[in-house]
Amino acid sequence: MKRMKTKRCKAERAISGIKILLLCISVLLTCSGCGNAADNLNQVSTEGEMGRYVEEEVEPEGGEKESGYAGLVQQDGRLRLIGQSGGDWVSDDHGASFTSAEDGTDGQGEASVELLSVTGSSDGSRILMEYIDGVRRWRLTSAEGEEIISVNLGENEYPSFYPGADCFYMKMGSEIYRIHRESGEIQFLTENENYPLALAANDEMLFILHVSGVSLFDLNEKNVAEKQDEVLSGFFSQRQDDILNDISSVLLYPCGEELYVLTHEGIFVHELYGSEMRRVVDGSACGIGDIGRGFLGMTVTEAEGEKIFNVLYTDGKLLRYVKDKSLPAEPEASLRIYSLYDDGNIRQAVSAFRRKYPELYIKYEVGVNPDYGGTEEDALRNLGTELAAGTGPDILVVDDIPFDTYGEKGILADLSFLREDLPEEEYFETVAEGFATESGLYVMPLTFALPVLAVDSETAASAGEIKELSQLADLVEKTAGGEESVIGFLSAEEALRLFAQASMGAWETEEGTLDRNAVAEFLTQLKRIYDVQMRNLPENMNEMSFSGSGWGSGENTLARRCGSYGLSETLDVKLMAFPEQPFCGGYLSGAAEDFPMTLGKLKHMGGEYMQMPGQSYGTCLPATLMAMNSASKHGEESRLFLEYIFSSEFQGNVSLNGTPVNKGAFLQRQENPKGESTEHYAAMGYAMSDGSVMSLQINWPSKEDFARLESLADHTAGVNYCDNRIYGAVIKLGQAALTGEAGIEETVDAIEKELELYLAE
Repeated sequence: MKRMKTKRCKAERAISGIKILLLCISVLLTCSGCGNAADNLNQVSTEGEMGRYVEEEVEPEGGEKESGYAGLVQQDGRLRLIGQSGGDWVSDDHGASFTSAEDGTDGQGEASVELLSVTGSSDGSRILMEYIDGVRRWRLTSAEGEEIISVNLGENEYPSFYPGADCFYMKMGSEIYRIHRESGEIQFLTENENYPLALAANDEMLFILHVSGVSLFDLNEKNVAEKQDEVLSGFFSQRQDDILNDISSVLLYPCGEELYVLTHEGIFVHELYGSEMRRVVDGSACGIGDIGRGFLGMTVTEAEGEKIFNVLYTDGKLLRYVKDKSLPAEPEASLRIYSLYDDGNIRQAVSAFRRKYPELYIKYEVGVNPDYGGTEEDALRNLGTELAAGTGPDILVVDDIPFDTYGEKGILADLSFLREDLPEEEYFETVAEGFATESGLYVMPLTFALPVLAVDSETAASAGEIKELSQLADLVEKTAGGEESVIGFLSAEEALRLFAQASMGAWETEEGTLDRNAVAEFLTQLKRIYDVQMRNLPENMNEMSFSGSGWGSGENTLARRCGSYGLSETLDVKLMAFPEQPFCGGYLSGAAEDFPMTLGKLKHMGGEYMQMPGQSYGTCLPATLMAMNSASKHGEESRLFLEYIFSSEFQGNVSLNGTPVNKGAFLQRQENPKGESTEHYAAMGYAMSDGSVMSLQINWPSKEDFARLESLADHTAGVNYCDNRIYGAVIKLGQAALTGEAGIEETVDAIEKELELYLAE
């Protein structure tokens, strides 16, 4: 029985052959008319070389940031910045400056029209997506605002538009069209067999980014190109999860004989059908690496033999990248930060710190990188060698690293200065001090989440406080009727990951060894729940697959370790597949996207949440665990970085994965971003294949809602965490006990045997 998970904002769910589509709004790619990819991915430079791209912000002359920019396009050497409200800006000096275009209008039509999106072309013409009198429509207008064509849209028609050399391209479902920008003539081109996500084109080729890579369509022959580009397609397919989660995180830009690809990793150049993707601008060294914002447009020009790049971001910033040949290609790092796996919180921290302290060069390194191979064991071994030699990273993110061992060996520095140097900051105390020992504070979480159980109001009132897993098992056995699903998990692994959220801390003794009795009790009680849950599930369980709606920015450590996006995802499964299911479990956080969306779903279902029963009842799940190398040669910079990322200045202004440990940051994020005048926050539509549609209105949580979450966070009993190897062994081998393939004691013996070698080190 297998459940597949991918991180998608727009997710297609198949249940017993019935497709259910969860509709979300996402920002789409902007394009312009201008073997194994990982094995051929070249880095930006080598040691000793000179010349590095530097970043500078461009302020358009008279630019109205309030109205915003809709895109950035170019024709030959002239760049055009598309204005959201009608006026554009142009540049003839490689994007160094922008002045108001002579063409353009002062508005976009009637005041009663709600403008949904704008797609502009290099000549100033544009396509406007609008909503008027209950009808959605799109209009093609000239640069002067003259309407060329207007098309009303049906209920299930959601087109996306992309500029071409002398036309616009339109994606409607799997079908792709070309729209002549002067006459408005609409020409059908192709229907892509893989669902297209975005388009880009030059004069000869249309590049179709889809769920499995990139397809090439020959515009001259008007059919699928005989030869496809495997390296280019492989590059995108390896980043599929990131693209599906946020389509604005990648941009494909054909320009002349070359293709440029913009991701948060940097700017890559690729020759069509070539063997490599060569990185020319390192995203980690500039604002490109900021995963908290996406890309709206890009241009490429050339001066004195060097490429110049302009990038328009979703936050309205227009940044320019020019090569400075006087600078070393790879500067000496002022600060090195390391995590075993990619962490979105750290990506945001690095970008924000770099903007605040541009004079410091900060480098973020990830031990296990899927692009370059290597195992977790290899990465830990290499890290240990560096630390032993005194050449290790300055800052360590230790969620998956044996930090107890490092602490005992004196490798980690005491972080008590974070409390002493920032007396004005207020923290969730039991979380911030969760890893404190008698000798000091060597690890401090950046964020956390609370394991909770959601039940209907009637059951919550009658059940009272449930602390033990055995109590929940009693209630599940008593409550279970003929429902197909009782508590939501669909496999033994999911059951283990779900209830580990409130129990894993009990599995490790104070000496760092496996607590046999605790693990045996956990498996015993969980098997009771597992047997009830699996009893009435459909026989074709193995054909079921769900794609949970993600939240936060970048790789979410909580989701990676727990196997889901917490209660938000399990409520989606209940809502769409098992509406009569009485219980739902998962973690809940104060993250900007998590709390309002999860609470909105829960209130729609008439449910309430309580702390999840377990062996570590009342604790929280810590994430992005920060530590500092005691042998760091950049101690002052390391302290500065840690003080900054634990401040409300940082934690209150980014979309962290989890509740910020800084309480002031948590409090300042409680205002509805849409203003106090409305309770409305978001809307979700669930369109079923039988034609029925369910709309879900999400309101911003009330003060009482935030107060309750704050109270639970204030009174958490500590952090629920155990050594990563112990956790992994229980999850992997514990499945046999739940399915009945092995007995409880036999399973615990197997877990203990697997850990013997590791725990002896």
